[in-house]
Amino acid sequence: MKSLSCKNVVLRIDSSSVFGQLLIKGIVHYATHQTRWTLHRERPDVPKRLDGVLQWPADGIIAQVPHAKAARQMIPAGIPAVVKGDRELIPGTCNLVYDAKAIGRMGLQYLKSLGIQHVAFCSFEELLWGHELVRCFRNQLTDVYLLSKSSARRSSRTKIEQLSQWLRSLPKPVGIIAGQDECGQYVLDACHMAGYRVPSEVGVLGVDNDEWICGLTSPPMSSVAMNTEQAGYEAAEGLDRLMSGRPPLSSMIQIQPMGIVVRQSTNLLSVEDPEVRKAIEYIKKNFEKPIQLDDVVNATSVSRRVLYERFKRTLGRSVNEELRRVRVDHIAQQLVETKMPISQITADCRFTSYRNVARYFKREKGMSLLQYRKKFGTFM
Repeated sequence: MKSLSCKNVVLRIDSSSVFGQLLIKGIVHYATHQTRWTLHRERPDVPKRLDGVLQWPADGIIAQVPHAKAARQMIPAGIPAVVKGDRELIPGTCNLVYDAKAIGRMGLQYLKSLGIQHVAFCSFEELLWGHELVRCFRNQLTDVYLLSKSSARRSSRTKIEQLSQWLRSLPKPVGIIAGQDECGQYVLDACHMAGYRVPSEVGVLGVDNDEWICGLTSPPMSSVAMNTEQAGYEAAEGLDRLMSGRPPLSSMIQIQPMGIVVRQSTNLLSVEDPEVRKAIEYIKKNFEKPIQLDDVVNATSVSRRVLYERFKRTLGRSVNEELRRVRVDHIAQQLVETKMPISQITADCRFTSYRNVARYFKREKGMSLLQYRKKFGTFM
């Protein structure tokens, strides 16, 4: 239901980044369909204060800030606000935060599924959620390297040289989860400097799926796509409630991972067993066809029993489980990126029945097909 009076909402969001663009897109969608808002975009870096700058009174604000001190400077007292703090949570506001647990779980599972046994994490030290990821998964990470994003004392080349030294200390092959695509770009540059082959020796996985950065790296970088647009919609919804005197549905709006966008930086398997590697490659190329276990076995040079034993020893799952996992991941991607009917999506992946795919999908993803689409799907 639209409010009777028009409200002025200020956006202090970095629109030069893909994150900012998607966040604004979600905010605009909510504002267009649910409210009578006038949106005013301000650069998040200058000027430092809103007071005396705007020619209209601000009824609410959605902002990116580095820390609480900057938030106090940028947000006039008493104005409802939804804020994404890079380095810390901002008290007295509704906070936008990355779901560090979900990102870490997805990244680790993906890299492990490629047969990579050693996974490290590299992040800008200023990122709050990166520290949370390390806290949650420290015992599953081979090592952690925190890179200073803001330090003027170190040139880009110096940072890359220090990253190169860190890479040399890691066992190979190794997968690197980078806290941002920009950080992943540094890691790839360090691989070139250190002489490591990507992805056969070092696989690199970024976060945010910034297609400009991921496409320009050498090789193109795989990345975790985030539901930033949906988070923008929820941020606007939370601000709408605050401006009307109601509490937001949650004091914490989580920006969650939708899936892995695979590019060349992780596109080769690191599985040492050649027969297991053949089987996985066959599954990835043919999962949309009505293939069965015997078809996978025939793509290798070993018997069904031997392949089963090697598969379980290498990846901890059976050939059939891998086939179902690849199909479920594809279904999840289609649910998010397309508006195809769910029945058509599941039929294309050759599960024996809708009931079987629904049951297996819920076991793998923790929610039903429809719930997954509602939570992560593009709504525009």
